Amino acid sequence: MSSTLQGMVLIRPLISIATGTVAVDRNTDLAGAILPPSSIVSDGRKRVVDPKVFAPMVNIRKSVERAIQKVGSPLWDRIWFPRPNSRIWK
Repeated sequence: MSSTLQGMVLIRPLISIATGTVAVDRNTDLAGAILPPSSIVSDGRKRVVDPKVFAPMVNIRKSVERAIQKVGSPLWDRIWFPRPNSRIWK
């Protein structure tokens, strides 16, 4: 390992949160409607849970991302982060 990278860790926070949506079913949700063929138009999505329910979890995810970015450096969709016991922290 290069001495430049000693004490560094590459992390990618994966905090996924449900969207509260489900796919629309043409046969049940849109029964009786005159629709184009499904090969032309997708069924789309419908909301089954109010997005406000997920807001606290989204806030936590954002705060984790901000905390990591304060001490790390972005690299693609990951963050270079110094190890807590490395000399960078001392």
